[in-house]
Amino acid sequence: MALETSFLLVEADWPVARARHLAEALAPQWIVIHRVDSGGDLYYTFTYAEASLMLSAPADMSVHQAFDLHEQVLRAPQFGLGPRQRAHRIDQLGRAVRVPALIATVAVLVG
Repeated sequence: MALETSFLLVEADWPVARARHLAEALAPQWIVIHRVDSGGDLYYTFTYAEASLMLSAPADMSVHQAFDLHEQVLRAPQFGLGPRQRAHRIDQLGRAVRVPALIATVAVLVG
């Protein structure tokens, strides 16, 4: 059995209006926010439901401001089923996402 998971990659410096437009049009299950900090790549993940609250911020506000992204949200990974209450930072993937992708579908095999 295969499960499909969709991701939307958003840049932290984008205006909320741009991210909101893409999120509403594509309705991904997960929204991943990419931010560059001190030369390193940081990634934050939110479920669509969690992100939609922040995407209701004023259109000209940056995604970084609307989502209140800080290193302080860093915590130990909590793997399991179901959404979390706050974003997790995926630390230093070493440019795993080299080209800005708007949406990706990942098949997960469960066996």
